[in-house]
Amino acid sequence: MAELKHDPKKYEKIHHILFLADILLTVLVLLAFFMTPLSVNLMEIARENVPETLGANIAFILLNAFYLVAFVIIIWLIFLPLHFYGSYVVEHKYGLSNLTKVKWFKDEMKSLLLGLITKLILVEALYLLLWKNPGNWWIWTAVVWIIFSIVMTRIYPSVILPLFYKIKPIGNKILAERIKKFIEKEGGRVLGIFEWELSAKTKKANAAFTGMGSTKRVILGDTLINNYTDDEIETIIAHEFGHHRFRHLYKFLYIGAGIYIVSFAVINMVFKGLIEWRYYDNIDFFNIATFPLIALCIYIIQLVAMPALNVISRFFERQADHFALEKTNNPDAFISGMSKLAEQNLANKEPNAIIEFLLYSHPAISKRIKAAEEYKKNQSRITN
Repeated sequence: MAELKHDPKKYEKIHHILFLADILLTVLVLLAFFMTPLSVNLMEIARENVPETLGANIAFILLNAFYLVAFVIIIWLIFLPLHFYGSYVVEHKYGLSNLTKVKWFKDEMKSLLLGLITKLILVEALYLLLWKNPGNWWIWTAVVWIIFSIVMTRIYPSVILPLFYKIKPIGNKILAERIKKFIEKEGGRVLGIFEWELSAKTKKANAAFTGMGSTKRVILGDTLINNYTDDEIETIIAHEFGHHRFRHLYKFLYIGAGIYIVSFAVINMVFKGLIEWRYYDNIDFFNIATFPLIALCIYIIQLVAMPALNVISRFFERQADHFALEKTNNPDAFISGMSKLAEQNLANKEPNAIIEFLLYSHPAISKRIKAAEEYKKNQSRITN
């Protein structure tokens, strides 16, 4: 049993199988709603619960809201066993989770509620634009979704993250001052340096330079603070600050904006094709019953884009690694920090090349360590 808990390859394999199961189930469920009367029936139930005396605009919004709440809860219930196994059973089996079933379920309910709120905002906007502006709805929908993504990125560290974790000013003032001096020396500015109570839920370690504008802050997991040297932590934060220096967050927002535009342009073409095919004879496309089709299109586009996005992400990670090595000039601390992270987070240091290409947002740990070793050798040659 002890060997099982520390086998990163088996741990990774289980999560890849679960990922494939999630893809298959998502596609099958959305197809079932789209190609059977399920979605139309759910829309009719929603319509029966919306008072006829309301104005057209309010009735339209309430009908969509009723449908969405029911749809999201149904999907959540379908996926609950799979998600429970992946995020609770497997994590406990491999000794990585500190959550009880009650705390796990509380987090699930928070995620469900947060997901409902965001979907209500985004999908209501989408269908209002489909209804009111059928010609250019896809352009304006992309604009709304892009703005919403920016807002969520900005409020994430101060509003979203504290819903799930306790965040407090870091207790280690010497470490805090060291991090602050490093960031200021590199021309950065942060609202504060905070301790992220990861240990209440997981044994994994993490850190981030997060937020935008006035919400920018450094957050360090207590599992990181308590198990790593100050030198190791500085190289990890230098890596995170490297993302800020190269404006990776903004670049990903631009890429995301492009994906939104492409997604809704494709959906618009699909709708036009269905008109010619006469698939939807009895309902308009601004009817909420078409939502499973929209969700399926967006999901498939995201899957197709994933390998390309991961290529870009790995490039950004290598840039941030090189920045950290250059600015701290401490490759030994970088190497030991990466090794500890791999062990603590049960990361597979040497994944299959195809799996890495398709699914990894970061280069394999072995490659990151090798790059640091090469940097160390090059520095030794320069010094000598």
